[in-house]
Amino acid sequence: LGEEVKLFEKNFANYCQSKYCIGVGNGFDALTLIYKGYIQLGKMQKGDEVIVPANTYIATILSIIQADLVPVLVEPKLETYNLNPNLIADKITNKTRSILVVNLYGQLAELDVINEIANKNNLIVVEDFNNELSRPKTKELVSALARWGAAPESKALLILPEIQKEDNVYLSARNIENLKVIAADQLNVYDLLHADKIVVTASALAKIQEVYSA
Repeated sequence: LGEEVKLFEKNFANYCQSKYCIGVGNGFDALTLIYKGYIQLGKMQKGDEVIVPANTYIATILSIIQADLVPVLVEPKLETYNLNPNLIADKITNKTRSILVVNLYGQLAELDVINEIANKNNLIVVEDFNNELSRPKTKELVSALARWGAAPESKALLILPEIQKEDNVYLSARNIENLKVIAADQLNVYDLLHADKIVVTASALAKIQEVYSA
């Protein structure tokens, strides 16, 4: 398809920290080819079930059907409109082979929880990023918090110089249950007193001194 596509595939693979990237016409083709590939590899077979969020674009469902698989719909969480991990277990049968996760409306699905369920049941997880390409680095942030003395079970408060909702740190923090993020100019007594551990970046500390030193 030309050098431009080859260059895009190379650059996008690097962006996703993946070894390969294959350019296709649209998301429907991508998902269909993924599942047909798993069938070709013998990891799935026609008639297998794929758990998929009920709240998604129709192409997600059609790609499963196009690959001769059976979509099994799971309702979303009302807070995010993404796949509700708490409802997955009840939908798993001896025909279930995969979970198709869709990230919608800039909200990222709870992949850590979903991966645990998939690993326990030997299921393949396929991600459809839809309109949300930026990927949080949740595991890296959890590791960093642990190095800073904030255990996963403790209530941690992370203070940043400012909050940008497209920033990777903010996106990652949303996936950590006991972590709250606030901007340096929005400090309040309630959050400070209710935190077991407070983590302040150097730039946030400078912002605090700037805002509250007067």
